[in-house]
Amino acid sequence: MFQDSLPPIADACSGERATALATDLWGFDHWFDFTHFKRSADYCAARLEEAGLSAVECISFTADGRTCYGDWVAPLAWDVSEAELRIVAPETLSPVRYSDSPCALVMWSAPTPPQGIEAEVVWLDDPRFAGLSEASPDTRLRGKLIFTSRHAGEAKRLATRHGAAGVITDHHAVYGGAQFERPLDKISWMNLWTDDPNGWPFVAGDTLAFGFVLSARQGDRLRHLLRGGQPVQAWARVDSRLYDGTFDLVTGVIPGQQSEEEVLVFAHLYEVGAQDNAGGCAVVLEAARCLNNLIVSGRLPAPRRSIRFVLSWEIYGLLAYRDARPEAMGRIIAGLNLDSLGIPPLRSGARLRIHANPHAQASYTDVLIQRIAEQILPPGEWAAAPFDTTDAVIADPAIGIPTPWLGEMTSQVWHSSLDTPEKLDPRTLEREGVVTATYLYVIANAGGNEACWLADEVVREYAGRLVKATEIEADLAAESAWHTASRRLGHVRECGRHALRSCAQVDASPSTCAHLNRLERHLDSEYDRMREALAAALARRAGNALWTPPTGIPLSAAEAEAARLVPRRTVAGGLSLGRLSPDHRAEAVCVTGGENPRWSRALCCALYWCDGRRSMLEVRDRLEQEVGPLSFDLFEYFRFLSRHGYLQLDNGTAHAPS
Repeated sequence: MFQDSLPPIADACSGERATALATDLWGFDHWFDFTHFKRSADYCAARLEEAGLSAVECISFTADGRTCYGDWVAPLAWDVSEAELRIVAPETLSPVRYSDSPCALVMWSAPTPPQGIEAEVVWLDDPRFAGLSEASPDTRLRGKLIFTSRHAGEAKRLATRHGAAGVITDHHAVYGGAQFERPLDKISWMNLWTDDPNGWPFVAGDTLAFGFVLSARQGDRLRHLLRGGQPVQAWARVDSRLYDGTFDLVTGVIPGQQSEEEVLVFAHLYEVGAQDNAGGCAVVLEAARCLNNLIVSGRLPAPRRSIRFVLSWEIYGLLAYRDARPEAMGRIIAGLNLDSLGIPPLRSGARLRIHANPHAQASYTDVLIQRIAEQILPPGEWAAAPFDTTDAVIADPAIGIPTPWLGEMTSQVWHSSLDTPEKLDPRTLEREGVVTATYLYVIANAGGNEACWLADEVVREYAGRLVKATEIEADLAAESAWHTASRRLGHVRECGRHALRSCAQVDASPSTCAHLNRLERHLDSEYDRMREALAAALARRAGNALWTPPTGIPLSAAEAEAARLVPRRTVAGGLSLGRLSPDHRAEAVCVTGGENPRWSRALCCALYWCDGRRSMLEVRDRLEQEVGPLSFDLFEYFRFLSRHGYLQLDNGTAHAPS
């Protein structure tokens, strides 16, 4: 289907140019303050105009720490001129300066007095402070600089609760529990500086504080001094300001022949790394240049649909765009998220992952992006992966834009001073650019033939998943094995149907719809065949040719009640719970077992299944099929959300998972 468009795209996409673009963007964003963010946005707009795109604009959104985009409270704007930390007694250590290594300063650090402050450094991990909590103030920390290996956000909450002057940390940040030996000179980027345990940016009402981040080598030197028995004194100065400001969203369009529909690609700006995410932004810019040149020159036909290129703040940009221009978001039939690109596995320890849509938004786009990747990317350097959050938030069915995500997030340089342009690989960026541009163009130009091809590929994919779903756990009795595998089969069939029907977004002509209907009947027959094969296999396991599958699942009282309640969402786009009071946010931490509603795959996907038709029991079953056993009580979490207006629980018809 994409064999005609792939060769010219592969020929026109330049990894060298993408590397140069990423290097320029890193030059702005690695300072991570709003003055540099503005320069970054202006640079992107200039490159889109230079590439010949139409309707290029920088849209400014409020960053005042109070305005909400969806459920996400906007950050407060922040600028910094310089910051410095020096150990002055009992001996002098080399100073740590923002101008030398920006990651040495926690983002949103508040200013000190112009002359700076001098204070004793207290080692928070000293056994004397075992059991320290946020519950009651400890006067031993008042006016001190606390040093710890904890995340800066956690350390800040302790520091402000106990009256400390500021925070020093040598925390080692990794993504999603990835395991890497820490390089001695790595300084982690700390951009979580809020009073909310589940929060992210600094918002209005958060407690002012400053923080510095050390490398492992610097942290070990400081620990050595602290173990020496003499008081350790430090001097710190931060020249910064927090203020009501704005952040920009940059967008431009390659016009299609049918302007009422668009395909979108997004990459977030405003982070410290070359890989995360100057590389992703560079691929957006290079794909825009490549495709527009090919179309203008006649090497590719003008697409049926427009292709929209968007760069802005992570999460906030797309939610703000949706709030400000709902009609524009409503024209988008498919998206692609680019977050952390450009460094090959041998340099970063991370393969490219192609994250699928959430199961509640199963789509042809998942199959398409993998088929393209199979043609372009070297085997072993990429892998299919389940849905993950961030800017794939627009794949929320309540927003309705299927959006796979290309990313190398498990990189060992993630959110650190080591994520620098010299690690970028032009060949890697070029391949990722070809995948991106091909995906965008194929969907933008797809018609009936392409929709039917996509549908055929979807059915082929899900027929294979149905076979896999019949695999029986060896340690389960026949009845339990039937309940487990048959539920799994039903879930795969539902997702397959959804993905198949999504092909009608590409073309809904009578002939295409007839083809989709035939394929859906074929998928259903495969489902029936797999159920029969499963029952026969379990009869053989039971040693009883007359064994028949059980017909129902006994419900507990809590499950019976959950089967009668249908959750309906009141907020689209994922939850932050940032508008709740501190006490209610603390309650949320308890209810979710510490899962963060912003980033937790389970908490996000749970909401995506709440379509106003499924009961709470059905939602839990779908969620467990998608993410596995839950570590929290979903029913309790939904009742918590209902109490705070995020869900409405209506009486429905009791139904147990089949």
